[in-house]
Amino acid sequence: GWAYQQRVLIGAPTGTPVTAVADGTVVFSDWMTGYGMILIIDHGNGYMSLYAHNESLLRKVGASVQRGEAVAR
Repeated sequence: GWAYQQRVLIGAPTGTPVTAVADGTVVFSDWMTGYGMILIIDHGNGYMSLYAHNESLLRKVGASVQRGEAVAR
């Protein structure tokens, strides 16, 4: 089926803390081809946020995260 996808790409200097855009649950936290070290948060209601090309990942799959919480660097 067809699904609308909206993306916002934000760059930052190496080592900058990456924070969750909203409360949610980590559903992926590992290396992925094309994305490097990537963390994916499920925010519910069909919304997910992806944090790619990180130096390190700070949360594991299943972790609950709060808006503004550091999840990667």
